[in-house]
Amino acid sequence: MTKFNSFVKVHCCSIISLSMVETCNNTLKSVERGSKMTVREWAHSLVLKMRSKSAHVFTLTGNVNDLVARARVNERDEYYNLSETLTRIFDRHAFVFEYDMASGLRFANEESEKRFREFEKKMRTPVNPVGETNEVPPTDGVDATGELRLRPRRPTAATELRIERINPLLPAHVRDGRINNTLPTELREVYANLPEEEKNQLRQLTDVEIVERLMARQLTQVNNGEVQEENGEAALPQRIDHVFAFLRECVFSIKMEKIIEHLEEARNGQIEAPAAVIIHGTEFVFTGGSDHRLSDVEQSILGNLVGIAGNSKIGKEGSVLVLAAKNEATLPAALTDPAYGFCKIEIPYPDQGQREHFLSVLTSRIDANVPGLRLFGGGEREQVYVLPEGMTIESFSRGPTSGMRLLDIENVARDIAATPRDDGQELVSPVLSVEALWDRKKDYLKSASRGRIEPVNPVMCFDWIGGHDEIKQYLKAVAEAVLRGDTARIPKGILLQGPPGTGKSVLCEATAQMSGISMVGVRNQMDMWLGNSTKHQTIDTNLLMAFAPVVVRQDEADGKQYNRNDQYQGDGGVSAEMGSNHLEFMGDESRRGKVIWIAISNRPDIFDEAMIRPGRFDRIVPILPPTNPEDWAKVAKAIVRKMVAQYEEFKWSVSDDNLLEIVSKLPRGSTQSHLNEFFYRAYYFAKDGNIGPDELRQGINDYRPMENSQFDRQIELALEYSNSEELVPAAWRGYKAKVKKAVKSDAVYPMDAAGSAIPGGEEGPLPFKKTG
Repeated sequence: MTKFNSFVKVHCCSIISLSMVETCNNTLKSVERGSKMTVREWAHSLVLKMRSKSAHVFTLTGNVNDLVARARVNERDEYYNLSETLTRIFDRHAFVFEYDMASGLRFANEESEKRFREFEKKMRTPVNPVGETNEVPPTDGVDATGELRLRPRRPTAATELRIERINPLLPAHVRDGRINNTLPTELREVYANLPEEEKNQLRQLTDVEIVERLMARQLTQVNNGEVQEENGEAALPQRIDHVFAFLRECVFSIKMEKIIEHLEEARNGQIEAPAAVIIHGTEFVFTGGSDHRLSDVEQSILGNLVGIAGNSKIGKEGSVLVLAAKNEATLPAALTDPAYGFCKIEIPYPDQGQREHFLSVLTSRIDANVPGLRLFGGGEREQVYVLPEGMTIESFSRGPTSGMRLLDIENVARDIAATPRDDGQELVSPVLSVEALWDRKKDYLKSASRGRIEPVNPVMCFDWIGGHDEIKQYLKAVAEAVLRGDTARIPKGILLQGPPGTGKSVLCEATAQMSGISMVGVRNQMDMWLGNSTKHQTIDTNLLMAFAPVVVRQDEADGKQYNRNDQYQGDGGVSAEMGSNHLEFMGDESRRGKVIWIAISNRPDIFDEAMIRPGRFDRIVPILPPTNPEDWAKVAKAIVRKMVAQYEEFKWSVSDDNLLEIVSKLPRGSTQSHLNEFFYRAYYFAKDGNIGPDELRQGINDYRPMENSQFDRQIELALEYSNSEELVPAAWRGYKAKVKKAVKSDAVYPMDAAGSAIPGGEEGPLPFKKTG
């Protein structure tokens, strides 16, 4: 099990052996040159595929703009971003390049530039100017004589290039005007600086030939060192289509045998491969996104990348190309297609363990990177920041920071640390509050999803919700299972159904609040432009997985369903496709306990049958209004607890007997939300904030009820579709069978002559009127 010390030995290995795995591990251990760097699974996958030669072009998606590795250096934990991590992984490549739209093509470090300049100097031979040979240089890359050349490629002009020749009888200035109108801006300057003799030669050519000749002339100047930087060395190309042509035809044409021949480090075994190139922000290179929207320049770049990926010789030499993009959905499909030679690797967001370790070293990291921070404000404090009272690093790493990048956590901590509080006597360490993290998380989610995912800060707790004893007990068990990580006891989805105002939304919020995880709402993902709707869906589902574990609240879910059976919706089948994708996402067993769907609806009959089966919405729970004064009193007391916690001036002076008497006379069709509104109206009428029996009655009498004609039908549906006998309220359990039977026979529910409720009677706890 010896480590491969030369590129030739690696090249001769045709299978993934134990030696290859050991070499992969050795590479990962040495990326920090002596210090132990902790990298994630994605890096192990990249190095293993790179060493085994099974792939040489990698598309990295996901959390690419974060701290992705850490190392122990001088008894401190140092974190590294993607660029620093990949540069250390590629430390045995002769040349490492980086590219992004803002900075252009550049060397990753001084060592790479020094090697490249040395190699370029030894490989370069003079190239005859175009004007002397009147021919385009025919060779690519490094030819047999060792010449380093780049074949000129036709740039894209703003207008269509003509194949006919310009009329030679036209005056020279007219022909120059027609040529300049055809040329790209960069080539106009090249043409203007040509001697008149060369211009006369070009005037006799077609537009296509003129562009090719000028392109060749421009690149010849770079190869011959006529275009120089301040240090006198040839500059790297910066125009975007030139860059990718340069990478394909020049950088990835370099053979390892030439590296060994000209570089001492390669002969000593310190270099094992020619080149590695890292492209940052690949999604900004292809602004069109989908393949059919790409411009001519973007199609040319895509062609170069596909050519690099499909060239097996590049992989055998050991060269590597890495494309980094935040969202896979914003890239052309070819860049993630294995059939073209691309290997897609997802970089996950930090999990709870990684966030917990980062929080444990964050104070020292801020101290080290911001000298004098403790003296900010003219004083000194004991700590840069402190956690909220009653919270530990472990609890803080679960809910408040879930889905956040390490950089986001650090930036929030820096802002907090820079604003110390003064209690009048001494400088007090500021608190790293949950609210500050929540604001950053909310901004990030809204920006990343373009407002389609809306964060919800869960403040409701079960103690503020009265009644629903069976349902609350079950939801508390689900929240405890989330805290323990017991995914087998967590349903994939819960459908809360019943009439409006019975407490479905607050039960969902209380579940998220008790479990300590994030809760979000998903808005409409449909878009008028072809391809954008499914792209939005892909981006949003990736964000949900990044924030796992997360509760997804689907309010009014019956109006947001994708009907797979309706093929004539006028959208070309997009809705049907998105519905199938949603069903597939919810049904994925690997996502159990990570994305918990809680849907809220009063029309379960509208749902696709495949959606409400076990495996997607495992529990379908009826949320119904109270059936007796005692249950109504429980709801009222829970509202009192909530208002006492929220409003300092709120006072409650209604006895239990008075409360029972008042709630027994609530208007028919009242729900929990009506009672909540009655309390707010009573608080409005209580000038001093003290609510007594008179104020509560005044608040109830002030309300003018609006009849819900579908109220009875919505209760019928809730009982009909519920799939758990345990979670049916006790007063309704014996009535569920009668509801199903009545619905099927279209019978009319009986009620007494007075039209009042019959608690515990055979006809059920509430009167019904079957509407025609």
